[in-house]
Amino acid sequence: MIRPHIHAIVASCIAIGVACGCGDDAGARTPPEPAGAESLDDCDDVVSRVREVLGALPSSCAADGDCTCYPGGIDGVTDCGGVSDLPTAARIGVFTQDFSRLRCDGSVSCAPRQCLAACVAGRCVERSMP
Repeated sequence: MIRPHIHAIVASCIAIGVACGCGDDAGARTPPEPAGAESLDDCDDVVSRVREVLGALPSSCAADGDCTCYPGGIDGVTDCGGVSDLPTAARIGVFTQDFSRLRCDGSVSCAPRQCLAACVAGRCVERSMP
């Protein structure tokens, strides 16, 4: 009895995604493979590189699609994430994966959160949820 309801829910979610323009275009906001973001093998190097990348924020943009949310997890550095341009988010993503893979001290567990990246006045920012 539950199975038909699940199919209806899934179909509704797909219909909503397509109606909102979230279908095939959703991948457009996925950060590209980062250029020059080599994997690191030392915790101090990871933290240093992330601080360097974050120091260049806020990112410039021309449209909302130029911005996305980057992952967090490094206490006092990325905290629970933020907003940047797509290439910067991809680089931060590689470094936070290295941080986790290396089991570095100072990781922070973040609760799931919704992040809405937007381009406002030429800068990537996190838009408040309605």
